[in-house]
Parts: sequence; C-alpha cells; structure tokens
Amino acid sequence: MSLNIEVNSPNKVIRKETLGICITTPRLIQSFLTTDIIDKLSDSFELKIFVENSQSNIEALGKAGTHIPEEIIFLSRNSFQRKIEMLYLDFVTCFLARTAKSFETRIRWRFNLPAGNKLTFQKIYGFKGARRLILGLSQLPFINLLIGWVLKSFLSLSIYFRTRNLTEIQDVDKLMILTGGAFGGFENVMLKLSRSLNVTSFLVVDNWDNLSSKSVFPWEPHHVGVWGTEMEKDARLIQQFSRATITRLGCSRVNILAELEPIEVSFVYFVGSGKQWIDEWAQVKILAKLLAEYKPDWKIVYRPHPFFTEKKEESVISFRQGIPNLELDNFSDSDSFYGLEALQHIEQMIKGSEFVIGSHSTMLVEALHYGKFVVALSWTESKIFLDGDAWAGYDHMLQIRGNPGVFEARSPDQVQAQFSLALSARSKGNLSGKNLVPEILPSFNEPYGVRLEKFLKPEFNPAITELR
Repeated sequence: MSLNIEVNSPNKVIRKETLGICITTPRLIQSFLTTDIIDKLSDSFELKIFVENSQSNIEALGKAGTHIPEEIIFLSRNSFQRKIEMLYLDFVTCFLARTAKSFETRIRWRFNLPAGNKLTFQKIYGFKGARRLILGLSQLPFINLLIGWVLKSFLSLSIYFRTRNLTEIQDVDKLMILTGGAFGGFENVMLKLSRSLNVTSFLVVDNWDNLSSKSVFPWEPHHVGVWGTEMEKDARLIQQFSRATITRLGCSRVNILAELEPIEVSFVYFVGSGKQWIDEWAQVKILAKLLAEYKPDWKIVYRPHPFFTEKKEESVISFRQGIPNLELDNFSDSDSFYGLEALQHIEQMIKGSEFVIGSHSTMLVEALHYGKFVVALSWTESKIFLDGDAWAGYDHMLQIRGNPGVFEARSPDQVQAQFSLALSARSKGNLSGKNLVPEILPSFNEPYGVRLEKFLKPEFNPAITELR
C-alpha cells in the first residue's frame, strides 16, 4: 500500500512507496537493524519489516540496539518447504559437488563417503549401486532440468498453500530481501511471492560466500546487490542470474566507525573460524611463542568464533598458563555478538592490529580491505580434502590465494616462515594501508545507507561509484 503525502500545494502529491524488508538471519538483524541503515530508508519509503520466525532471530532482536522498529511481522515456512529445498540443493545447478566439498557432516550423512575421497562430478560416477545411478543420471542436462522443474513445482505449491492468505506482502511496492545464505530457504518464499504478486524484488547479498557455496535460488530476483566484481561473477556463473540487474554495493559491516580509539599495546589478531579445519588452540599457542621471540612487547589476541564460545573461559584460564602475551577478545561471546558495539569492536580490532591471522573467516577479507596483512592457515588434517588443502573446497577462499597481502601457510611446517615474512612486510610497510581486495570488497565514496537507497531507486538515482 502506498502512502500519499501532500506537500507545498494541495494539488501536488508525492507518492511515497512502501518497501517490504525481509530479514532472514541474526547476522542481518545485526548489520541492518542495530545500525541506522534501515532508519535512513524510512525517509524515502514507508517500511514494513518481515523477519523469519525462528528462535535465533527472536533472541537476536532481544539483544539488538535502539533502531529496532516498533512493528515487526514474523513469517514462517513449514517443514515440507525445507525438505524440498534441500532436495533441490542436492540435485540442481551444480550445488551437489559444491556443497559436498564444503560440508563434511552433510556428505557423510547423505552419501556415506569413504575417507580420502573428494567429491567432484567425476567421483559421482565412482559411487556404487543406486547412489551411482541416481547421482550420475541427475547430472545429465535433460534429467537435471526435469528434476529441477519437478522440485521447483513442489516448492511453488508448498509456498502457495502456506502463504495464500498472506496479505501483508500484497501491500508493498518493492521487496528487499536480505539473504543470509542458509541454502536459499526463506528467501525463496519471498522471491516466489514477489513474482506471483508482481512486486519488484531486490536481493541483497551481504556475506562473502553466500552465492558461491551457501545458496540456491529457483526464482531469479529483479535486482541483485553484491559486494564486488568477484561476487558479480558468482551471481552470473554459479547462480545463473541472467536477467537480473546486478549492482556492486559493498558490505554493510565495514567502515562504520567514525573514528578509531587509540590502542596502546601492539598486537596481532587471531580470528577464529566457524568451521574448525585446524586445531586453533594449538596454533594460538605456537604463534604466541613465536611472537614472544620476534616481538616480546607485542600481544596475540584470540577471538574465538561465536559458535565456539561455550567453553572458552575454562579453556583460556587453563590454556594461558605460561603464555603471558595471550589475551582473549572480550567481545567474542554470544551475548555481545548481535549488538552494534560488536561490529564496531571488530573494525576497531582489525584496524588497530599489526596484522591478522586465521584459517577460514570473512574477517580475513575484511582485514585485506582495510589494508592489513594476513597470515592464512589453509591446511587441514581432515581426509575429505586431498593433499590437506582446506581451501580447495571453498571458491571464495581461493579468491585471496596469491594476494600480495596474504602470507599462506599450507602446512604446519610453513607457519614460522610465513609469520616471519608478514612481520618483515609489516615493518617495511609494503602495500599496507590500501585496499588489497578491491575486486572482492571494493571501497566507495558514499556510506552504505546512501548506496542502498540508490540501489532501491535505480530509476531516479545516479550510478553508485567505487573508489579506484
């Protein structure tokens, strides 16, 4: 429903469009609702906020800050939709191989994959019996399209019967869908509804790996907002968005601090991963000892991923015995994860560090964006990856392999050498301070909220320009 507002003259009416905003995950609640991004859109649109009805989203809203709208509409999807989406993911658009490479638990549960195998299209034909026949035939072009059509039809029917009385969506002129990359779940419900109701859809992708390994979209949006040129390739080649208008928006979580607070102690920042391909605690201990040898007055600050914070206090108390230069990042616990302060703290810590260390984390590319060197720990002892290369199954991680700001240790034996090289480069200042990944996470001369408004009003606003 559109709102008519009279201005200046009783005969002059400006039509203020109604914008529906669909939020799917706690991380997006943090990035868009705890900041002032949504507030700024209210100047141009009448807003309606839709949030997927999940316990984690409700908890995140409870922990968020002062920018939460008074009225939020909670929407649900049923278990049938979830099952169809997972089948669609398994059989269609090449995601069988991509997902299998990335998620060890999922592979072993679905296919009982023996240790040492790396699943590719060639290896599909190595399966025995019915698995070999079904998976092999499903990848033939005609059968793949047929399976996709059947599953998409079931998904369409499920969405229709679940939401046929949903009148709230009918009242919007435009629908912005913020995707959390959870295998294209609730986002697909909203995309299908927008198509059925002839509502213009704007899909905003706000995490590094969402399009390369974490999403499947049976229905193409009208407009797609991505980080940079690399994600634009993912949208075209992997997701096969052929008709959508694609705009480079950057990321909502970077460059949000007005100014940095001074940090008196020099430190390196070890950022934990949500997927534990290495023993992070063991590497923290090794790197703390190396740092004590090379830079006795520096600290190493470890930020565990919020997925692994339950035992961190007990672990740190016992682990820090004899490691005086080790500190724990006090903003890494789950209670503080969904607030605006957590976003600001991460930016403060990355920018204030000498360099960043990690294995699999979006914070590595954020560090490179801020011009910080990265010591990357890319090996694994898991048998799922051949040659112990944990980055081989992640297209987005391969985008920073070979970057001049990345000092990559592909085995434990290379850690000391790469750590030493990073220290040397840091002391010389080579490349430090400039955006080292403009093709992945570009820099802009306007705040994210301004770019987002232009994206939502392409018919009235000039192009979004990147800094070069």
